[in-house]
Amino acid sequence: MNVPLKQPKNADVPALSLTWYRYASLIFVLKFVLLIIDPLPKFYLGDSFSYIYTAITGWIPEDRSYFYGFVIRWLALSSESFTSLLIVQVSLGGLIAILAARISWQIFKLPLWGSFAVGVLCCIDPLQLLWERAVMTETISLFFYGALLHRSFIYLKRRRIIDLVAVQLLSILLIGFRMSYLALVTMLAVALPILAFTPVSLRSSLRLLSVARESIWAFGRKLEIPVVHFVVSVGAMLVLHQAYKTANGVLSHRPPDYLYGTGFHLLSFWAPVIEPDDAADPRLRELIERGGEFHIKERSARLTQRFYRGFLVDRWCKVEPDVRRANEIAKKTALRALKRHPRAVALLAWHTYMDHWGAKAIKRYASVDLKMGSFTEAEVHLLAQRFHYALTSRNLAAEPLTFTKRYYIAAYPYYFVILLLPAISATTLFIPGIGKRYAGSLFLQTIAQFGSTFVLTATPVVRYLQPLSLLTILTVALVAKVIAGNVNRIPKTKLVE
Repeated sequence: MNVPLKQPKNADVPALSLTWYRYASLIFVLKFVLLIIDPLPKFYLGDSFSYIYTAITGWIPEDRSYFYGFVIRWLALSSESFTSLLIVQVSLGGLIAILAARISWQIFKLPLWGSFAVGVLCCIDPLQLLWERAVMTETISLFFYGALLHRSFIYLKRRRIIDLVAVQLLSILLIGFRMSYLALVTMLAVALPILAFTPVSLRSSLRLLSVARESIWAFGRKLEIPVVHFVVSVGAMLVLHQAYKTANGVLSHRPPDYLYGTGFHLLSFWAPVIEPDDAADPRLRELIERGGEFHIKERSARLTQRFYRGFLVDRWCKVEPDVRRANEIAKKTALRALKRHPRAVALLAWHTYMDHWGAKAIKRYASVDLKMGSFTEAEVHLLAQRFHYALTSRNLAAEPLTFTKRYYIAAYPYYFVILLLPAISATTLFIPGIGKRYAGSLFLQTIAQFGSTFVLTATPVVRYLQPLSLLTILTVALVAKVIAGNVNRIPKTKLVE
């Protein structure tokens, strides 16, 4: 008699893998169909040309991350076309969607169909679709952020040091493409080991407390592994960040630093709250005292203070022609203002946040993203010569209103959901059935990214919401897991004939 062989527990793994391969294929098909519908490269001036100049000359910008310029060199400059760059960015957009689906399924334990839906939401996210076509760092940096999110959740689940080191390696790549993530990755280096080992239930807390009462030595032994993880995480961050700053200094022929225009940015962005007593130099103090001449107290003039002639930064650089010293004094002055008037700086951020609220306002800010700047004759010639790209107009406002541009503006109601993310994320900390470590990580990242978005900016910019959009989708996935679990537990009653 033939005895049937016992099926292994992982017999469904090949079928599941095949399902994921099919899903990934569908994601890429959707992405490239959308690329065919709207294949034109988009520009945001002067950021885009800053990266293009890095690609052509190797110049390192003083106020932007520089990795993306070399990506343009390898992909677009070598092929003399932006098409290869857009293909790579659209492919990375597909991988972001797959990563979001994997996080939802592997970490949050959302049903497979729900996880696939999360990936589709990423696929059609207007803040991803438009910038996949732009000569900008948004898509590549978001891919590394998605990979960092996935690896950080894996660490919280398994608590392995190798995952912690991987998070730091991804972090350095992330800030190399977009420095606005600096506060977030610094916070993660400190918070991840704490989140991983902090008791999240009353029972585990009481157990740890009883160990501490019975034996200090035993309690110390309990803390050995968490302390090692914390030291490794913070140590890896310090070493890698110092290496990045050193490399930046070597390439820029300057002392090691993340950026070299930070002081000018902070001075102008916080200009309305800066007082003469905050000045780190008597010459700057005198300039601030005469601030009424160039509207230093006007909140709407902060961007003007940074980039326009006759305003704060321009006037200060004429007083102190040594750019490095001028930036350093500006930074010290801005930090003094933050220390003396933290509530005033926070209020500036709050006003910037509130400026987004209103259908007309958010649509106007989204439209500004699509027509930021005008090309010079030299730039038009350079695009034609080096990339074989002919502009329809030197003025970006006159460029065709393509599908993704229309969609970017029409999707404005979704941006209000993103703006509510801190409240939504905070709520997840108290919903039963949600993994508190994952909810805590998403909440801390939301706060860090919101801080960077609204404290370190001078005006509402919709594109700055892009990383927050990914966090919004994942937070919704975390809540959906609980909803799906409750639906599955509803008893099925028999129909009475």
